[in-house]
Amino acid sequence: MHAAAECSERRRLRKQYHAALRAYIDATDALDPLEFDEEFDHAYNEATFARLDFERCRQAYHRHVSDHACAY
Repeated sequence: MHAAAECSERRRLRKQYHAALRAYIDATDALDPLEFDEEFDHAYNEATFARLDFERCRQAYHRHVSDHACAY
């Protein structure tokens, strides 16, 4: 499949997937300098939510590619 013929829904889901991955990476990077305290707990919860969103986006992307036989 040529890039011009790429499925617009696949393109949208891929952008969402990559944005969620970036947010997850940023959230986990924010944990590194923190001590184990209330601030860490908050950042850890944010990282957990980011991971769950990333997993949801990844599943949606791969489900679409599979269901619609979109090329990678």
